[in-house]
Amino acid sequence: MSGDREERVRHRAHELWEQGGRPEGQHDRYWEQASREVSAEGEPNLSTVAAGRMDAMGSPGTPLSPGAANSSRMSKARRKDAT
Repeated sequence: MSGDREERVRHRAHELWEQGGRPEGQHDRYWEQASREVSAEGEPNLSTVAAGRMDAMGSPGTPLSPGAANSSRMSKARRKDAT
């Protein structure tokens, strides 16, 4: 385990242990959970990626008016001419 990663795991395990009420004799449990969380930090989460795409597209079920998708790209002058 690299020094930086080990430090992040140690820090996260301590946070989890404190949140868990500081129980004695369960350090392995918190270390394993922290290790999984730190490992997951580097992997893209599909639900997070999908949520990011949804934010960029607008919320689901929000009806778009005709031309709404392109209106942000259209210059003010062109929009004025189009009306």
